[in-house]
Amino acid sequence: MEQKNILKAKFTKINILLAIVISLLLAIIALLIIFIKTSSITTSENLNGEKTRFLTRVESISDVELKNVNPKDVYTFTCEIVEQKPREQTTTCADFGITIHSINWDMWEASGASGKGIYSVLNCEPSCADGNREEVPVEVKLSGLMTDGSKYYLTKLNAYSLNGSTLKVSHMFPWDLADFYLYYVKNEE
Repeated sequence: MEQKNILKAKFTKINILLAIVISLLLAIIALLIIFIKTSSITTSENLNGEKTRFLTRVESISDVELKNVNPKDVYTFTCEIVEQKPREQTTTCADFGITIHSINWDMWEASGASGKGIYSVLNCEPSCADGNREEVPVEVKLSGLMTDGSKYYLTKLNAYSLNGSTLKVSHMFPWDLADFYLYYVKNEE
């Protein structure tokens, strides 16, 4: 009988601790939900004090404001590296199996960018090591303006054949050039 009472007391203590832990977790979740819903903050700070900026979509910028954005403040990404007017673009950064190279930009501004280049796909037949590249001249268009609060980024890439050829693996368009991008700010502010 005494052993039963000891077990009952232990289970009661465990149940009380579990109830406290669950209550605390629910309170934390509620606070996080409130913070997320009421916050428009696009930066956070890690344990080392480094700030991280997250890209946010620019939706409410007017045409007049777009014209006031200096083209020198407009960037894009090549394999998550920030660049202006890159000569090459790819979303297959490990092997550049699909790429657009020799890009010459005709227009570069906050409303978008356009140019011409060569779309190149590695044909892996009979194998990728022994395959050749298939190339098609294309028109390149960048769009999807985003900002980290200090710079503007064109994040979406589309390409269109200039000679009517079908682009292999064109189902991948538009390319999301900022797919994994976070901007770390060190002692900037």
